[in-house]
Amino acid sequence: MGVLKRVCSSMIVLFLLAGCSTSIGPILGNDSEIPIRAIDGNLSKAFPVSRKASFGRVKILGAATVPNAGEHQLVVRGYFNLVSFEIPEGIDGLVQYTAGLRYDPNTQAFYLDKLVPRMIEFNNPSLQEYVSNAAQRSIPSLIAKSLASVPVYRMKSSARSVKEITVKKESVAVTFN
Repeated sequence: MGVLKRVCSSMIVLFLLAGCSTSIGPILGNDSEIPIRAIDGNLSKAFPVSRKASFGRVKILGAATVPNAGEHQLVVRGYFNLVSFEIPEGIDGLVQYTAGLRYDPNTQAFYLDKLVPRMIEFNNPSLQEYVSNAAQRSIPSLIAKSLASVPVYRMKSSARSVKEITVKKESVAVTFN
């Protein structure tokens, strides 16, 4: 009976160790997994924030990633509200970007990088005609600048430069040089 207890105890310890090895977080060495929910969580902490522009005031309400598994870029949506002279009650909208990640070894943090706007939408088509062309051209870059300044993930230890980024369903795999 003592042998059976030791075998069972050993199996329990092995299962616990196997469970710990698959925990989410940085893996020291050449590879790391960054959970998408961690990126989204850090983005949600940074917003809302207001930005003034020549065409009005843009309140960035929030941002989140969109599943884009298998690609080398993230898809990020920025949600905003525009208040202008023409639309004093405001109009909600969203801008969708493709983005990479930039690692800053000094701060040990990842930031969104190379945000390329892919679309801009407004929630109220009847008010959309009052959004100036200047606003429609400027809102994506205004929001991108704010998104790029947010540290979306901090490493627990210093790393080198990034070699490759692969977006998975629920995480971003990062390979370091």
